[in-house]
Amino acid sequence: MAMVLLPLIVCVHVEEEKTFAQKVTELETQLQKGAREEKVKALNKLSSLFLHKEPARSAEYAIRAAELSKKINDQQGKAYAFINLAKAHWALGDNKKPFELTREAFNIFEELRDNNGIRTFFGTVADFYRINGNYEEALKYIIEFLKMSEKMNDKANTVEALYQVGNIYLRLDEPGKALEYFQKALKTGKETVKNRRIIYCINNIGLAYMELKQYTRALDNFKKALKLFKEQGNKYGLSHTLLNMGIVYLKSDHYDESLKYLHKGLEKFEETGDKGGMCRALLQIGNSYFKMNHYKRAISYYNKALKKAQEANDEFMIESIYESYSEVYAASGDYKESLKYHKLFTKIKDKLVNEKKNKQIAELQERYEAEKRAKEIEILKKTNKIQEITRNVLIAGLILVFIFLVFMLKKYMYLFSFWKKQKHIGQYRLLEPIGSGGMGKVYKAHYIRDKTSVVAIKVLKEELFKVESNRTRFKHEGAIIDKLDHPNILKIFERGVYEETLYFVMEFVQGKTLENKIEEDGQIDLNEAIHIMTQLTDALALIHSRNIVHRDLKPANIMLTQKNGDPNFVKLLDFGLSKMKYQTRVTESGVFMGTVNYLAPEQIIDFDYSPASDIYSLGIIFYEMLIGHIAFTGDSLSAIVDRVLETTPPAPGKIRPGIPGELNRLILEMISKQNTQRPSAQIVLNTLKSLSRSYLPPVNG
Repeated sequence: MAMVLLPLIVCVHVEEEKTFAQKVTELETQLQKGAREEKVKALNKLSSLFLHKEPARSAEYAIRAAELSKKINDQQGKAYAFINLAKAHWALGDNKKPFELTREAFNIFEELRDNNGIRTFFGTVADFYRINGNYEEALKYIIEFLKMSEKMNDKANTVEALYQVGNIYLRLDEPGKALEYFQKALKTGKETVKNRRIIYCINNIGLAYMELKQYTRALDNFKKALKLFKEQGNKYGLSHTLLNMGIVYLKSDHYDESLKYLHKGLEKFEETGDKGGMCRALLQIGNSYFKMNHYKRAISYYNKALKKAQEANDEFMIESIYESYSEVYAASGDYKESLKYHKLFTKIKDKLVNEKKNKQIAELQERYEAEKRAKEIEILKKTNKIQEITRNVLIAGLILVFIFLVFMLKKYMYLFSFWKKQKHIGQYRLLEPIGSGGMGKVYKAHYIRDKTSVVAIKVLKEELFKVESNRTRFKHEGAIIDKLDHPNILKIFERGVYEETLYFVMEFVQGKTLENKIEEDGQIDLNEAIHIMTQLTDALALIHSRNIVHRDLKPANIMLTQKNGDPNFVKLLDFGLSKMKYQTRVTESGVFMGTVNYLAPEQIIDFDYSPASDIYSLGIIFYEMLIGHIAFTGDSLSAIVDRVLETTPPAPGKIRPGIPGELNRLILEMISKQNTQRPSAQIVLNTLKSLSRSYLPPVNG
């Protein structure tokens, strides 16, 4: 299912047109008759008032306030003028000037020791980052705003800050922390904040519980919020809360209730003309029908949602809708349409990621330049004497020398450690590299105290060690293999951590991969091919009986070694992508897992996998052994994917005469596009054993 967009409800104070006009009139009167200090205040208030309605006019008022405050030396008025001007520039689409202006305002507030002004700076910059989607930076500044509000014993702003911190943690997918701050806001605000803010806080507590999958608690809070919104006649709050309730029922598989609340929410969004809300409601209605396997109805609502998203030019929603299209077409077996929408989804996702990165880079560059200019001005103010300049240069030189020496020492220690790592891992001495994969390298090694005890050691690539998901996935590979005991599955002796290096020790196997054998022999002897496939299927039957899916079966992961006179004794390698049933995914969604030539259609379209996916890969490998080349080829990844999804290769017997008809049928069933039509590993094994007895002589040795 597509990722649910969290509709975070933010309290926005809405002025009626008459009240707005009255305020403008009052401030214009104050501007004409008041003293100069009063005029600066009036100009700043007018700038704030027009910010959302007419940002260009807001900027004009802020510039006038800055100029007048400079003439009368009103530093506080000047700082607030800079804050208002920064907000106006931001509203007009300028992402550079606001950071310079807010930094200048901050310097003035610091000189004046104006805590309220400093707090305003933190809140303003937090808003810039939050609006731009840079939630990590926004969090830093809003937490500073919170600290100052608590220090100033300002209950109302403390509640507001707690609420906004909770919102940001929701956006950062940390619902536990979000819940903590929402509950603090609710507790602090019961006696100090108007009822309206309390309702929004209750609603967002429901959102946090929903993301924590505590659906009963989520519904309890949404119902409280819904009742209070009804009493207030707040259509905005009603529509979003109804949508939230619909999503909870969808997540908890109560589809009739989900549709009931989603349709009610849609009606409220239509009443208020909220296109974004309508789009989200339509998407979730479509998702409900998708879950109910009503694919045509789901697509009809996705069509309506896409139309609304395009009208609102909401690329984030368009991305989610394309993903839902891809999933529903895949579920209905239309892989061609599914691939089309998957490509559209990937294209817009990449565009949004790049735009976000570019914005963040621009923000960081401008912030760096603003801070650099501020520091330069500060240094010039404090360095009036040549002696002080000389002393600072001398100190800086000594510090640089010290830093250089520390750097060289660390470099030496690193190189020493690196050299040591290249020679030893735990109680083993590394002899030579014998292979590498996406996550780690494999070395031939022996036990330090017994050189005759030769093993293979796999270690995580050093540059990936610091990423938690990589460490988890690496350890996961060893943990899965440890649970298996089969002659055709590589044995694991030991796993551990050595000097920030994850490793595991496994049996050392000499021989060649099935990939090498196919390259050398071309079409493999029918007797040999069935013998190899029987061993693989026997191992796979055990794997599947333990609720494990390999997910990366390919000739390069199958080793052929000499054992008991058998030159084609199979050892199944590399469980790096394996996954146990109900286990959390540790690879990133959106990345092809395994080699695309051997992936089942459902793995390509929506990264779904099952024992049937392994059977498909096994069938493709069997096909390749018999005809001497890969079943699906192409000039590009996209071309190969198209062939995997849309074409069925001819039976191997049409390319290589002499293959029994029963074997042809078995392979075509194994590589069926529909996973429900593929046989289980045990059925494949039984068929292969039957074929060996009926058609083929026994393997020599």
